[in-house]
Amino acid sequence: MNKNKVFLKDMTYSLSSELSYLFYKIKSYFLKNNYTIVDSVDYADYILVCTYWYLSEVEKLTYDYILSLKEKISDKKLYIFWDLWSWKNSLKNIPFITDFVPTYDLTKLDRLFGWKYSINDILSSEIEQDSIFHGDKWVDPNHKYYFLEISAGCIHSCNFCQIKKNIWYVKSRSISQLVKELEYAVKSGYNLIVLLWEDAWSYGLDIWTNFWELLDAFCNVKWDYQINIHYLHPAMALKYKDYIIRYIDKIYKFNMPIQSFSERILKKMNRFYKVDNVINFIKDLKKIKPEIIIDNHIIYAFPGETFEEFLNNIKLSVKYYYRTVFIEYRYIEWTKKFSCDDLLNEDEIKKRKYVLLRMMKKYLEKNWDKWVNKINVLAGEETYKLVLEV
Repeated sequence: MNKNKVFLKDMTYSLSSELSYLFYKIKSYFLKNNYTIVDSVDYADYILVCTYWYLSEVEKLTYDYILSLKEKISDKKLYIFWDLWSWKNSLKNIPFITDFVPTYDLTKLDRLFGWKYSINDILSSEIEQDSIFHGDKWVDPNHKYYFLEISAGCIHSCNFCQIKKNIWYVKSRSISQLVKELEYAVKSGYNLIVLLWEDAWSYGLDIWTNFWELLDAFCNVKWDYQINIHYLHPAMALKYKDYIIRYIDKIYKFNMPIQSFSERILKKMNRFYKVDNVINFIKDLKKIKPEIIIDNHIIYAFPGETFEEFLNNIKLSVKYYYRTVFIEYRYIEWTKKFSCDDLLNEDEIKKRKYVLLRMMKKYLEKNWDKWVNKINVLAGEETYKLVLEV
């Protein structure tokens, strides 16, 4: 009897559309290769757990869930889909985990399972849009989204990030390959193309091209569509702002994560740009195209961050960005080590999370449909349950 029953567990809690996209891409991969997706571990030959590295809530829930499988494994195989090295390091001593599959190298699936269709053959059009977004209220119903993976890796060296430990090189798809897939997407009726992955500015450095040449090629595709870009490093956005202005008619939305409005903290993060320059750039773009959407990330409770700096991050994020996701800083092996004096204590971190949850509740009460337009706390399912209790 062939072993072809797969149980998929999503531990990302729909924290972002990119994570949901990966989960449902993996699901589509197994379906296309004639595996059966089952709804219980008891019926599965293979158990695959997809998780997310950065949040303590998610880490604990995932760890507890994996341990709960111990008595159910028997002859089953357990695979963990993880996105950064910290997960493999923390889970490597669990003996019943069969293997780890990094999200930056999903072709490992082809090597593990054998395949008629490669994971690279799975297109965004084969994944239901409603599955990816889970009914998120910020999704514009007038757009049909297509996720286009342009590259992997990042050239930057931020002190809070493990991406370069995870994948120290940049790996880009060719412009001709991407244009061909773009043409397929727009001819199929997709009108918002989401460009992924870690850093758009790093695209092409391994194949002697760059992001601007890619956009040039995209703009030669004469169809009615717009682009959503993940992600634009502020330093590079400022350096090449003339290019952004040139293509602004095609850009519907982009994420330019400032991470902090304190230049003192930015220096500790190893991110070098002037906050005023970023703010003025946002103002200039909104003068040219008032409807443009610019999203943001803030890492709060970063070592040495004062409470005043924390509050200023909230104030300026709400003022200048469409939507900001606040991410709690986590000390993780391989990121830059800070002195114990710089690390915030648990009570201070809880205080800041409480403030953010109060802000979330404020927007929930004021207007549910618009609350995510201003502030969101990136956290696990359990934290979201706390919002209405604050």
